[in-house]
Amino acid sequence: MEEKVSHKFKPRNRHIHIEICEEHQEADDIFEWEEDQDVLQKNENVLARVKAVAPDCTTEIEENQYVVVESNMVRTLTVSGWTVNVVLENFVLGVLEEEE
Repeated sequence: MEEKVSHKFKPRNRHIHIEICEEHQEADDIFEWEEDQDVLQKNENVLARVKAVAPDCTTEIEENQYVVVESNMVRTLTVSGWTVNVVLENFVLGVLEEEE
């Protein structure tokens, strides 16, 4: 019988494992029209859920928080058929928290 192997990605070197929240990205938010250049530009920022944080991160970001990150700084890693997104802690612009 074949045993199913489960993996959990553990980021290192100040990286944060994130999951892009596609359902919260509206079509108008993802692309903007640059009238001066006649080109379609990708939005500079995306909303993401934190899945894991490297132990050497100095920010107070925790798992399951929602963060806004610079989209061009998200790195997509594909290894052996599975894919993860990571971002360096410096490119997290803010954390979304519920108002009290």
